[in-house]
Amino acid sequence: MTAVRAATAAALLLLVVAVVLVVAPDLVGLHGTTPFAQVVALRGPVGAALALAGLALLLPRRRALVPFAVVLLLGAVAQAAVLAQRGLGAGEASAAARPADAVTVLVLNTQGSVGAEELAALVVAQHADVVVLPETLRATAERTAALAAEQGRSLQVLADDGAGGTVGATALLVDDELGTYVIADHHPGPLASFTARGDGSGPVVAAVHPYPPLPGDMDTWRAGTTTVVGLCTTTADVVAGDFNATLDHPALADRPPGCADAAEGRVAASGTWPSTWPRSLSAPIDHVLVDEARWTVHAVTVLDPQPGTDHRGLVAVLVPASGPS
Repeated sequence: MTAVRAATAAALLLLVVAVVLVVAPDLVGLHGTTPFAQVVALRGPVGAALALAGLALLLPRRRALVPFAVVLLLGAVAQAAVLAQRGLGAGEASAAARPADAVTVLVLNTQGSVGAEELAALVVAQHADVVVLPETLRATAERTAALAAEQGRSLQVLADDGAGGTVGATALLVDDELGTYVIADHHPGPLASFTARGDGSGPVVAAVHPYPPLPGDMDTWRAGTTTVVGLCTTTADVVAGDFNATLDHPALADRPPGCADAAEGRVAASGTWPSTWPRSLSAPIDHVLVDEARWTVHAVTVLDPQPGTDHRGLVAVLVPASGPS
């Protein structure tokens, strides 16, 4: 009997450790390593799995299984608490009641398959002033700007077609009213990321797309995400794009002081990828980071899926830090 109790206690301890590592791998510095980086990005599905497993252990009504069920259910509650704190809603109506001095930032990884007609309609509908389009070629961005011009919007196009076809390309559209923009710097990495500066009142914008956290190349992912997040408040006052990372990963968890994630506390738990999954189950990997000394978040929205891509768009309405909020 003593041996059985010892084995049960050891198994329970192992389960506690496993649940803690799944829910909070950052406690032991594993949130940037495989498989914990991949698992923590999907808090919704993992939380659901923990809850279902815990409930399944309660069904046989065996006293010995109750402690294991409790551990699993506590893990599910912890996941739900993190998601609730970050915000699970779709967000505010981004284009409604927009302040006069607002700058609206739209991010959408098009995967090279969202047509210029759809993009132009989205830009106009959201009244987007800054549009960051990972996996979008210059030709598509230019066609989008031309179609938007037919609807009264004047947008300049900046783009880096990168390497490796559409996947490596990143495009940026900026409203002419914000000033004339040029690409000031290209940032290292397999996928195109760059910073653009204007001569007017608009923000310095970094359009970014770091490498994903593939198990065989985590060093590239860690370096890329660290580089682009580090641009916030130092090089750019708006850093936007597909970060291939969530707030649980090292780069975003340790972002520079004064650098805010526009969605945090509002819709930061509403997933943007894959869009074929419910918002509560997908990963929030698309972001708009802002320098709080310059910009205040007025509204933020996770958009409904667009045909042609498995990313949801993200829209953040920003106002000058000294202006209305």
